[in-house]
Amino acid sequence: MTWALGETLQIRLPFESLRARRGDTITFAIVVLGEGRLMSAVPAHGVMSIELPAADYELQHQEV
Repeated sequence: MTWALGETLQIRLPFESLRARRGDTITFAIVVLGEGRLMSAVPAHGVMSIELPAADYELQHQEV
């Protein structure tokens, strides 16, 4: 995992570290803890879902 913090927080996680494969849908929430307490959560309620790029994503989006 790598990350950067500026005006936005950027996190890079390899699919393998999530035990996910291309084309899978992952569901998650981002939780910030401070001193053992919940400071913030995104989304505030519930979870987010994203679909990881398919195995042939690069071929489908290739420019000539």
